[in-house]
Amino acid sequence: MVREHRSITLADLPKVKESSKRHCYMAVCPNNCGDRTGHAEVDLRQNLFYCVRCGRGGRIYGDGIREERLGMPVHENTVPMGRELGDLIEENTPQWNYLKNERGFNDTLIRKLEPHRGPEPWRVYFPIYDLQGNQVLQTGRTIRDTSPKWWFPPGKPGAHEFLWGANRIEPGAEEIIVVEGIFDAVWDDRRVAIFGSNMSSFQVNILTRDLAPKKITIALDRDALDKARILATRIAMIWTAEIYIVELPRKKDPCDLGYDGSTTIEKSKELWI
Repeated sequence: MVREHRSITLADLPKVKESSKRHCYMAVCPNNCGDRTGHAEVDLRQNLFYCVRCGRGGRIYGDGIREERLGMPVHENTVPMGRELGDLIEENTPQWNYLKNERGFNDTLIRKLEPHRGPEPWRVYFPIYDLQGNQVLQTGRTIRDTSPKWWFPPGKPGAHEFLWGANRIEPGAEEIIVVEGIFDAVWDDRRVAIFGSNMSSFQVNILTRDLAPKKITIALDRDALDKARILATRIAMIWTAEIYIVELPRKKDPCDLGYDGSTTIEKSKELWI
């Protein structure tokens, strides 16, 4: 993607038609690419625009984005659900002991996860942040041997609109490693979690447009290797970076490998594109 040097505001992006995506609309590209029918998608939630015709886009600046948002419904899960998090989990509690003894995290990693109490005492809750470090969501993991293991607030915005760990990474980083869960991601500050084995368009946009790394390594669980290959091809269609795929040992995921996972990923990754 070629980034614009001038600041783009909503005044440069008049609405032409509706988009099929929530909180988005289509506008004429402001980059003089010849677009006249509305090929630039404007995302009011992420303050981004992207032209599917010329492949250029970037951040939207100015007060106009806040004014436009005043007419948008604020979903009940964006702020209120985040405020339902209780206190941080302390040492020698059932939740802390679960993370330390059953999941194998040391004290430093547990604090990086920021585990909280929440509405259900048999779950441990973790905040999810946007790129600016604002808490936008929470997720909960049961500490019992029950299903489902993970819980997310119902409705939108969903976890697939964010990347866990993205707020730790500077734009233009040398490498970003894509993994499935936050327990996989916490071991290495280069990792982001996509909350499963499928990466949404929102998440791909954050990865490629906002973070824009030089290298992308996809290290999904072994049983999702085919999905990793499909994801690598999707990313290559919109972003020029070295893309690697990791084939992990059987029945292992990055969390199982612990600190050795970074070495295993480095040795096992193969250039895809």
